[in-house]
Amino acid sequence: MGEKKPLVDLSCYQPGRSVMKRGEIRLKPSYCKGLYIGRIIAPETGFYDATTTLDLYHLPAGGTTVPYRQDEILLHILTGEGYSIIDEVKYEWERGDTIHIKPGYWHQHWNTSMEAANMLAARTTPLLKYLKVYAPTPVILEGAEYTPLGDWVPDHPFGLGKQELIVEVDEELPGRPWVKWLERTRAKRKQQMKEAKTIMKGKDIRWEKESTHGGEFNAQLADLSLGFDARTVDMAIQAMPPMGSNETHIHGEAIVYMLAGKGYVLVNGEKYDLEEGDCVFVHTGDVHQFWSTSGPDETPFT
Repeated sequence: MGEKKPLVDLSCYQPGRSVMKRGEIRLKPSYCKGLYIGRIIAPETGFYDATTTLDLYHLPAGGTTVPYRQDEILLHILTGEGYSIIDEVKYEWERGDTIHIKPGYWHQHWNTSMEAANMLAARTTPLLKYLKVYAPTPVILEGAEYTPLGDWVPDHPFGLGKQELIVEVDEELPGRPWVKWLERTRAKRKQQMKEAKTIMKGKDIRWEKESTHGGEFNAQLADLSLGFDARTVDMAIQAMPPMGSNETHIHGEAIVYMLAGKGYVLVNGEKYDLEEGDCVFVHTGDVHQFWSTSGPDETPFT
């Protein structure tokens, strides 16, 4: 008998990364003129992320971008100050502020400070790419037109005889009942987006004790509970006491960026040291726990 071979060749398999060190981030000119982007958590940097990406947006001192639009995005301001025009409304921002840009909204950014404006940019690009299927505009092929119904009326599908037809005539919303419902739903959704919150000022952030995981403080930056219309991505900030840790836990995909302090994370039993600017990608189901190694007189691990 010959040697048994595995059904699948795993020799080329490389497990997804868990940590991106700050020194690995490389800024490059982007599709949006005036803006430089450094990929942090993305397929291009070796992460197997199925739902969310994280980038570093860099706008030079005194710089501005061209107007552009894209899918839903959350921006957290790390440095600099300026303003953005989003859907024709001006929002001034500074370090610590968080901005939600709704899908399809035109926006443009200005850096009015003498230092570079750096922003964390969270998007659900992988998820949306996966969900967007081919959906062409319906086209009736020549020679395949339907036959008019005429005066014929079918019997009720459950044997109740001839029933009165639904024939809607409405100049405002012509069509069947579901068409009317769809139009009204779209109008309501558009109004909800218009009225939803766009910016969370850093001065308005409040800590909550152990609201997500035991052993940490949590402050939501942008989510539905705060009045934002963030449907695919949200953002929060966590901090731990000196030499403290949160509880070991698991959840879906998450991206954790180190804002300040120092510490380490245990991911499936493997230890990664962390400092400001490093980033952790948590795969769905990863068992993980964060530890602070910052002392009482040092910057807290955040």
